[in-house]
Amino acid sequence: MGKVTAFCYLSGCTPEMAYNLRELFTFFVLKPGPLVQKAIEEILDDHEMRGQENVTAIGAIYPNGAPFSIDPIGFGLNEIEAVTDADIRAVPNCRAADLWEFGDIEPQDSKITGHSYRVSYGCCVMAMSSAVPIMHLATDGRLNPQRFWRLAMHQGMNVPHDECGFSDVDYGEVGMWREQFPHPSPNLSEEEIVDLEKLGDVEVIQRVIVHDGGFWMWMSPDRFPLEPLVSDNPMTSISRSSSSGAYISHIELLPLELLIHLADFAPLPDLIALASTSRDLRLQILGCDAIARSCIYGNAPWYIPVLASVPEVEQAYKIKASERDFLREKAGKFNMSMTWAYIRRCMASGSMRNRRRIWKVVEDIERVADLARV
Repeated sequence: MGKVTAFCYLSGCTPEMAYNLRELFTFFVLKPGPLVQKAIEEILDDHEMRGQENVTAIGAIYPNGAPFSIDPIGFGLNEIEAVTDADIRAVPNCRAADLWEFGDIEPQDSKITGHSYRVSYGCCVMAMSSAVPIMHLATDGRLNPQRFWRLAMHQGMNVPHDECGFSDVDYGEVGMWREQFPHPSPNLSEEEIVDLEKLGDVEVIQRVIVHDGGFWMWMSPDRFPLEPLVSDNPMTSISRSSSSGAYISHIELLPLELLIHLADFAPLPDLIALASTSRDLRLQILGCDAIARSCIYGNAPWYIPVLASVPEVEQAYKIKASERDFLREKAGKFNMSMTWAYIRRCMASGSMRNRRRIWKVVEDIERVADLARV
């Protein structure tokens, strides 16, 4: 049988990828130079390590945290039918257990409770904790842990299987790389990563490993790039054409209110393409952050900072009542931070690229669940 590699059925990710990148050269003859080593260390900061390794067990779990079945093979159709929605619980903040090679995870308080969950088959499945709120947000709560679990049982995940996720769900770019020993940067060999030293710039090396190499598809999808960068380029240098002889198209004459309304419906690439057709439209569209916010809310909701949607994810994040007012005030500030510069940072972010992919995966999971009538 060998080692089992368990994958998150929401994202297609596995919690061992950050570790795999960090230890990539442990048994490799060639060793990375100082710039490559620094690039990897900065990619795998504390947030990224925690985000990838933190998983949630979803399944038939007693109130005390014990799984319904200690013997996963003994959890059959009769047992599944007896499970009520109240019996299906999500246990967040889990990690790979000592028996991870068999697909076991454990809560952080496992030394006290002694419970662990086999998520490769049986009465529990696994989800990347940072992807769980996306399940709520992408479907307006229609796909919840109970429905998610019942779909897994409907597809036979209670018995040993070779599936890395739900059948008939498109997991995007990560789909072809889910295997027993997945590579953290599948588009780059170890030799090619070592050779990146010659690029001479840590940030450039990071971009190549994350985007060209493919590490982005494993990254924690909750790292919203809210902090402005020195490289952010405001649109203040563009001025409207004033020549009386210049031809002005009808769309350039549209009032700002209509352009903002248009942004509710036009996909982000189309809006950027429209802005590139003339100097005036570039100023009107890319110079107006209200259009950027309208575009995000209407066509790129995965870029909305999660705290800007507190009511929808309070349960998913188990936010305490004492924290709620503070977070809602912070959410208002986040809303104003959604500018064109923020969109550019999102489009350059491996985390946000993965968030968009997972958002689409969740929408597809809901479609499959609808067809299965679960």
